[in-house]
Parts: sequence; structure tokens; C-alpha cells
Amino acid sequence: MVTTTFVNKTKIDFKLKEGNAGVYRDLAVLQGVDEHGEPRRPDGQHTVTLDVHATYREYTVVATGQKTKKSRVLVSSDMCQDNSVINIICNDTTGKYETECEPRTKAVDGTQAPNGGQTGGRLSGFVNFLKKLGK
Repeated sequence: MVTTTFVNKTKIDFKLKEGNAGVYRDLAVLQGVDEHGEPRRPDGQHTVTLDVHATYREYTVVATGQKTKKSRVLVSSDMCQDNSVINIICNDTTGKYETECEPRTKAVDGTQAPNGGQTGGRLSGFVNFLKKLGK
């Protein structure tokens, strides 16, 4: 079992949902931050526990009150396994919401993670693939 914390670093609220095959259940509402970057309330983050041997799950983070493609972020269970913290941020250039991840220093099996825990850029290859399909 591994834990991953989702943190909302935007100014709006997001709903965190967990699911598979298009069926999702609500997990939490991630409160946004104020103009100084400070949480408006202490529930701007939520920690999920993931069984690495369980059926594939994905997480979706949806901006409350907004219904555009830019207001939704998909996160795979692989991304949760690779990262201990997943921050939800707003890309100032595109206006889209994205993830910014903090990789684990140890792999799920307890060995050293590849590249010393550095798993790469902002988005995993699988999530980039999903985003291209959604265009």
C-alpha cells in the first residue's frame, strides 16, 4: 500500500473523484488558496491510499462550478504509485489545470526509485496520451 496526497494550489475549489471505466465516486473537495497562496481552509488537500495490486483506478480532479475540458485533470494509478504528492496547479499560459508532482524517493517495492526518485516532468506519458485523446 502506498499513500499519495493531492494538494490544490489554485484559487478555486476542486472535487477529487476516484473511479474506473467512467464510473466515479466523490472522495473530497479540495479547497483553493487565497491571493497570498495560503489555504483558505485546512482541507485543501486529501491523502489517498492505493493498493498497488488492486484493479486499475484513476482519479479525476474537477473544478467545481466549471464545465470545460480545461477544468478537469486526470491522474492514473501509476502516477499515484510514482509520486508522493500531486499538486493541482493552473498553467498561466494556457489557462488549463495541470499536475505538478513530487516523486517518491523509494519505489513501491522499497528499492531506490529510478533516477533517484526523479520521474520526469509535470505529466506522465500516459496522462499526456490521455490528454491528446481528449482534444
